[in-house]
Amino acid sequence: MSHVLEDKDLLSRSAFLQHAPIWHRPDSKPDRQIEQRTEHGIQYPTRPAKPEDVFYQRYLYREKRVVSFRKAQLPRDLNGFHRWHNDPAIAPVWELSGSKASHQEYLSKMESDPHQFPVIGEFDGIPFGYFEIYWTAEDRLGPFYDVDKFDRGAHMLSANARFRGWRYFSAWSRSIVHYCFLADLNTQNVMGEPRADNKKCWH
Repeated sequence: MSHVLEDKDLLSRSAFLQHAPIWHRPDSKPDRQIEQRTEHGIQYPTRPAKPEDVFYQRYLYREKRVVSFRKAQLPRDLNGFHRWHNDPAIAPVWELSGSKASHQEYLSKMESDPHQFPVIGEFDGIPFGYFEIYWTAEDRLGPFYDVDKFDRGAHMLSANARFRGWRYFSAWSRSIVHYCFLADLNTQNVMGEPRADNKKCWH
């Protein structure tokens, strides 16, 4: 039996890429949405639980690689985090150079902070970058613009020299933003806050 698609059955490529539930593992929603307020008076709801491991993964046809994002974990990612943040090219921008003990403390605090979580990005299972995904309303950025309570933000660090350059940046930056929009359909804005003096040359 043949089946004729009607217009209402058609799904555009762009809509499929945005809404198909195959790119990420949905965040677990809280049982109750309790409105809270920051010290600046910004109202926000109870946030979902953080991912446990890999929460986004897709094959990139142009790069012929799989990009994935997973929550950073101790002690698994401590050595890489420590090495990256003591890199002379990275330390002046992120201002997180220090001892391994200080980096363990930093990641531990991230784990207990409900408004953000640390992320390791990988290409074909090889770590290439460190990210921090956060809810903007509760972040230091919130008071500086007309924030919506579902806005998200991301700090981004391309740390592995093997995967630097515009080609890779375009791939992973779009993917991390894609996740932010997929994770909660109420999210309409994904923000960033790069340093004004960070004049990065991609090569």
